Amino acid sequence: MYVRGLLGVVTLLLSAAAWAAEVHEGVLTVGGRPFYPLGSWNFEETTPEDIAKLGMNTSFRGGPGTEAGVVEFRRFMQRCHELGIEVVPYLSYGG
Repeated sequence: MYVRGLLGVVTLLLSAAAWAAEVHEGVLTVGGRPFYPLGSWNFEETTPEDIAKLGMNTSFRGGPGTEAGVVEFRRFMQRCHELGIEVVPYLSYGG
């Protein structure tokens, strides 16, 4: 029962995401903007402005490990949103 419910939620999320994404002239667009899986793997010293100056619109950044880190990560994500940068958070091994 649990697995069936989980599959239903995943299917719903994927179908909703599919409406926002499309391939146009060979380029994957998300929300009407090109989405490049090439982006910046960030460290704390990498700013959203650095990413935007390079013409990238995707940021791969490790998730926070402390409460103070959550506050900083929120600020980073909000600034990325203002600049039209997608943020893909990840947990590193042992994170």
